[in-house]
Amino acid sequence: MTPNERAGHTRSTRDRVFDFLVRHKRAHDGNSPTTREIAQACDIALSVVHYHLTRLEIANLIHITGKPRANIEIVGGVWRPPTDSADTHAGEAGQDRQDGSAARDSLPPAVRRAG
Repeated sequence: MTPNERAGHTRSTRDRVFDFLVRHKRAHDGNSPTTREIAQACDIALSVVHYHLTRLEIANLIHITGKPRANIEIVGGVWRPPTDSADTHAGEAGQDRQDGSAARDSLPPAVRRAG
């Protein structure tokens, strides 16, 4: 049994970090989460967040710009401004599957990762 399975996680930490990034950016009009928000959401240490963000950037799935408050861009992702209708925007945010795979499915095939 792997450490992830013992902790009750069925997906890799890197997948959970990536999926959280996409879900957060969708729910917050394209704004990036802080590393503390990522750590809390994924139940991991800040050092682990930094490690996986670096690995995601090396894999060309994200691009990090700006310090100290980083902006994390999803490579190949397209941000669409919210519409005037709050109902439409709320419906889009609610379409993510619980496992976060909808976030990955909406990206171009070259950017999608095997889940």
